[in-house]
Amino acid sequence: MKTKLSFRRVILAVLLITLLNIAQGCSKEKPGISKYFPVQTEKSGTWNLMDMDGNLILDKGLEHRPMTATEGIFYILKKGSFEYYKAGKEPLKIGTAYFDGSIFSEGLAAVVQGEGDDGIIQYIDHEGVAKITLHKLDGMRVTAASIFSEGMAWVKNENDKYGFIDKSGTLVIPFKYDYARPFHEGRALVSQDAEFSVRTGFIDAKGEEVIKLTDQYYYFADFQEGYTTFRDNSNGYHGTIDTTGKIAIDINKEFYHIGSFVNGVADFYDENAQGLADTKGNVVVQPKYDEITFFPAGIAVRTDNKCGVLDFEGKEIFDMTDQYESIVPWADGKYLVKDGSFAIFVDQNGKQIGNDRYYDFDERGFWSHMLKTNVDIYHSGAGE
Repeated sequence: MKTKLSFRRVILAVLLITLLNIAQGCSKEKPGISKYFPVQTEKSGTWNLMDMDGNLILDKGLEHRPMTATEGIFYILKKGSFEYYKAGKEPLKIGTAYFDGSIFSEGLAAVVQGEGDDGIIQYIDHEGVAKITLHKLDGMRVTAASIFSEGMAWVKNENDKYGFIDKSGTLVIPFKYDYARPFHEGRALVSQDAEFSVRTGFIDAKGEEVIKLTDQYYYFADFQEGYTTFRDNSNGYHGTIDTTGKIAIDINKEFYHIGSFVNGVADFYDENAQGLADTKGNVVVQPKYDEITFFPAGIAVRTDNKCGVLDFEGKEIFDMTDQYESIVPWADGKYLVKDGSFAIFVDQNGKQIGNDRYYDFDERGFWSHMLKTNVDIYHSGAGE
């Protein structure tokens, strides 16, 4: 049975990273945060990496599309194998070819060395050296693992139970959960299956329940800026709690859904449209958009085939227009807009900056500049 790698980029199920200079994008790279983004400067041509200033990093293009670089390292999928490279004018390969792999986070990337029954999950450093090798833990085979966050990573055993390891590879929280997410702001979301329900809650780094597991509420988001979202299972409406478990935004039928907070605001959905609310539940922007996407330099919005950009106070900083397919707020007052088959940089008034065209740019790659994706390495054992 082959090993499988799953990338889950669900907005409410990611690890949000707090940026110190979020409004205009930050030049200093933080652990697990992207600094370079894959672009294609010629239609059906080679690939390059672009920095936050719009500069191309590689002297020579790549034949294979690279993943968004984190901690200065990207990987490509080449002939069915994952290869890692340090980003630079001439990319430097590290390690060997792997059957599967993840982004780098806190100095380590999870990889699978070998495949099938011979495959082993390891964590490699920036030089490609294996620092942790997961053969067995607590006498059981390790079948899945996550990236590191706050010095810990979850691991899953052959009985589908989750626990946590530290950076020495030691099992510090035993296999006892039916689901787990990486730590964020000192808390990790965990769940246990009951006879007719699922109980969810949060533990701290010692494995103690700091927000009691319950089937009354369903928690599905990591803590961000001190808050996380819960759903009341009796009515489906949402609220928020702080890291102590105290309710911050009470259950409110106006909030059929609440997202994670970024710079003090979160998107919410009232069953008809999306708007913005602050941490106290005050509506900052009335629900009127079809889509809301957060970026370091602003909030992209879309409705009725028009798109625009808001600042973090909810004010329009790029007027709604149907001229572009999408708009990504960039650093230093620039915007990357997709116009037909390519993307270009424009200023706040829509005037083109420079002459470069980008024929393939996935704005979702920008999320890793704010969001640390929960990358799971799935290592299937015999008989699965």
